[in-house]
Amino acid sequence: MAFAVYYHHFDEGQIVSARRFSEADIFGGTDVLDQTFGLVGYDENELLEQGETPVEALAIGRVTLKIANGLQPSFSASLSGFWDRSRQIVRSNTGRLTWDAARRIVIIHSEKTQGVIGFAQGEDIDCAGVIIEDIQTPFVSILFTPLDNQALIESHHILVTAMAQDKQLGAHYNESGTELLETGGPPLLLEPVQATITMKGEPLQRVRVVDVYGVPTEKVLDSTDNTFRIDGRFKTYYYEIRRD
Repeated sequence: MAFAVYYHHFDEGQIVSARRFSEADIFGGTDVLDQTFGLVGYDENELLEQGETPVEALAIGRVTLKIANGLQPSFSASLSGFWDRSRQIVRSNTGRLTWDAARRIVIIHSEKTQGVIGFAQGEDIDCAGVIIEDIQTPFVSILFTPLDNQALIESHHILVTAMAQDKQLGAHYNESGTELLETGGPPLLLEPVQATITMKGEPLQRVRVVDVYGVPTEKVLDSTDNTFRIDGRFKTYYYEIRRD
């Protein structure tokens, strides 16, 4: 993600809500943001909206807040073109990210970096440069980064980062998984990602295992027609794809 952000794989979104208040508004003794909370637990609340700005706006574009005297009035853009309320799907106004709340996943589909984050077990994710299917791991973060900074479908050097849930050795949760009963200790255990990956574009030369320090190894994954499977057997979360 650091590589993707540094090389601007994701454009900065347009402002969808500009909240502007004077000093008198802020120090007037009332909540000028008109915040609505849903109670979660002791001393913990879930923010649902701030006036006319629902939390979904944060997934669509930029939400700003400025406090000074003499500002222009607050501004809120229409979210209807990016938020399908009935299907619970929110899209960024850059066209690079999609949050499917019903499926509990976020799909990353910039021209370069692509992938999926969330509860994707059983899902098939079809992006412009890659297809991810037969996902058997409940929660995953699978990202494809073109290290030559080309469009993913044209890239000759791609890093795959595949991560899932983790916990300390000996950690124990209650049956619902909502409460940590035993913290455990080192080492940190990582759940392996199990998925089938098909790269679109030119034929692959090789898919190599990369160790946890980011160094490519001599271990090579079997691939057929640009398709290969990761399943945790190599105890890593990095893989290198070469086409050249």
